[in-house]
Amino acid sequence: AALCFGAIASFAQEVQEMPPVVAGITTAKEYKHEVARRYVGRIVAEETVAVVAQVAGEIKEVCFKEGDIVEKGAVLYKLDDVKYSAAVKAAEASVAQAQANFDYAKKTFDRTTVLFERKVASANDMDSAVSAFNSAQAALEAAKANLILAEDNLAHATITSPIKGKIGANSFTDGNYISLSSGVLTTVVKVDPVRVKFSLSSRDLMTMFGSVANLKEKANVSIVLADGTKYLKEGTILFADNTVNVQTDSIGIYAQFDNAEGVLNVGSAVTVNVASKESEMYVGVPSTAIIYKNAGTQLYIVKDGVAELRDVVLGPSIDGVQYIKEGVTENDIVVHKGTHKVYPGAKVNGVEE
Repeated sequence: AALCFGAIASFAQEVQEMPPVVAGITTAKEYKHEVARRYVGRIVAEETVAVVAQVAGEIKEVCFKEGDIVEKGAVLYKLDDVKYSAAVKAAEASVAQAQANFDYAKKTFDRTTVLFERKVASANDMDSAVSAFNSAQAALEAAKANLILAEDNLAHATITSPIKGKIGANSFTDGNYISLSSGVLTTVVKVDPVRVKFSLSSRDLMTMFGSVANLKEKANVSIVLADGTKYLKEGTILFADNTVNVQTDSIGIYAQFDNAEGVLNVGSAVTVNVASKESEMYVGVPSTAIIYKNAGTQLYIVKDGVAELRDVVLGPSIDGVQYIKEGVTENDIVVHKGTHKVYPGAKVNGVEE
């Protein structure tokens, strides 16, 4: 026993007499960590309208420049409206004639009613007056309906934009005769704001937010463009699809982004970053400070110039920084270079980095 004690004492003396170990050290710092995920998304339009003809006619004038932003109600095409103007005038004349017939039938009905009550007019006279009055009233309503249709046709001879947006290519130039079967004349796409659609896995939805309602309330969403630049304006989660894709177990999410400058082009692919607004605080050290062993993970803390081996519980690792859940506190001095030379109880000549 005395021999064993002497050997231990001799080893301890050797350790104390060994020169300090030169190693890279740094100070553990506190970091704010946001839980974030990255997805592939695509820019889609909130509104897209295919402009088609509602009446037939020759195009007299195309009133827009392809690729421009057009206002809602802006005139796009003017058709030859001569026959539609004439139809309106004819319908107005029919209404006037029907109104006159109705007025006469009503007066006749009123007079006949008085005479019938005095027993001067017969029942047959009364039936005739009622029939004439009802017929005149029906004819007047039919004439008014025809006038509405004629006015509607005349209005559609001037084709306007139903929304504000960016107009596409023109399919028919001046002089072409178009009809209801001519197909799409042009398209108008709403480009401000735009939507970005991406698929969020059910697992990420549940682990990060718990529900779609929490996603809308607690998520920060941003996008990175095709050239790698981050779009400066953040988006807002609008809604989620009403079903989950059974093949990918993911749900479609729609986010809205302002696009006043027209940077975002409908149909383009973007990278979508989704992060939780609720961040967590971690103590972080360089990833090179971590020592991996079968028993777990450790690192060296330097106190008063002496190395102390600590067991640690790891958190996420971001850009070379290892977050620590347990085992290290802020401002601890940590060995992150030359850990293979350090041992418990060793004196450390630290090089601050």
